[in-house]
Amino acid sequence: MTQLSETKTDSHPLLFNINSGKLVLFLMIAFPVVIDLLNGFITFFIGLDFSIGVLYRGLIFVCSLPVFILQKDKLWKLYLLIITGLWILSCIVWAGSGMLQLTKEFMLFIKMIYPFIILPMLFYIVKKYRIDIDYVISCSVSYCAIAGASIVFSLITGLGIEFSASKYSFGAKSFFVAQNDIGLSMLIGYTLSLYLFFKRFSFMYFFSTIMIMAGLIGLSTRTGIMGAIGVFIFLMFAIMFYSKKSVKIAYFTKVFIFSFFAVAVIAGTVKVIQLISEYEYMLTKFQALTYEHPRQNLTQAAYNRITGRHWIYNVFGEGMTHFKLEVGNRLIGAYDVSEEGQPVEVDYLDLMGNYGLIMTLVILIFPVLLFFKIFMNFILNRDFRDLIFLICISLFLVHSTLAGHAIISPLVATNMVVVYLYILHRKSFKAEQKSVVA
Repeated sequence: MTQLSETKTDSHPLLFNINSGKLVLFLMIAFPVVIDLLNGFITFFIGLDFSIGVLYRGLIFVCSLPVFILQKDKLWKLYLLIITGLWILSCIVWAGSGMLQLTKEFMLFIKMIYPFIILPMLFYIVKKYRIDIDYVISCSVSYCAIAGASIVFSLITGLGIEFSASKYSFGAKSFFVAQNDIGLSMLIGYTLSLYLFFKRFSFMYFFSTIMIMAGLIGLSTRTGIMGAIGVFIFLMFAIMFYSKKSVKIAYFTKVFIFSFFAVAVIAGTVKVIQLISEYEYMLTKFQALTYEHPRQNLTQAAYNRITGRHWIYNVFGEGMTHFKLEVGNRLIGAYDVSEEGQPVEVDYLDLMGNYGLIMTLVILIFPVLLFFKIFMNFILNRDFRDLIFLICISLFLVHSTLAGHAIISPLVATNMVVVYLYILHRKSFKAEQKSVVA
């Protein structure tokens, strides 16, 4: 693709063009949080069996399709063509075995390719209107800050889809339907918010960081609590080794901030431990981490099904609907299973069960290659922004492996497209940064 620094815009309406481009990015990345909250409210409190979240992201998907089709990146098109071809072959196999439920499988497939379709649209807008990557990051941070504020609001008022006031857990997920999905999405946004705070040292990003961290703790997932604390401690040590050029904070101020937040983190950790100890369900969840995989029963059921089925299903899978039922049948008596079965909630096993080995490898190779790409860039350049995105892609891969809800999640995709955008087009953003400085 064309480098950002080579992009030309009309000098006459430049300000209008930039605002138009920024508005589109805001609607694609930040505004979906409003739709997600409204969707949860409509689903659980009004009782309408209709997802405006699907409708809104479907609109973004459709609007992005022409840009995807007309782009000149043949490799990107080929990658999506291979995934689509493998999915169609799998559907033929499932139909021949009487396993195919086309509507459900098609919706799941659209969720999976959603970030790949809208990425060219994001890059086109950024390139056309010469938008700095930090603005794109700020849209992601806005999404997560609003999410964090809504969770804090629910904890204070008691409104929302509650988990509180029960012996089984504490915390709330506000009006978000998918707790683990929004947790991972917020953790990525939290990391990006810390980057903007350290780079600009502004109250706005300090407030957004605190709000996202409060939301992660209020969400009460293991990922949210341990991830928020772990990322913060790691970055507080990391910024000590960067100059003011990368981190807009004097050394003395860094020491002061580190000391202040160290006390806050210790106090917060103590409070979280006290809360966990008061709720038997959460205490059991955290204790289980010391001696077993968080989803041991699920993964074992998935392994039993995958190793015991016909080889053709290990090549082409058996579809999400049928695989969930097979996993659920192996969990009866050991797990709370719905009539529709149970997903494994470990992405590589869900993908293997749904689509087979070949398609699983094709799908997973993308984030893995991006991890190595940004890892090598960081090793060679020691750039602070590279470190931030290395953390983001690492969190994504670890969560995908241990807790799922990463590869096929529209909520996570909303923030991960920002990570993908930067890693894929890092040179373009660096070139644009140099041209601006010059």
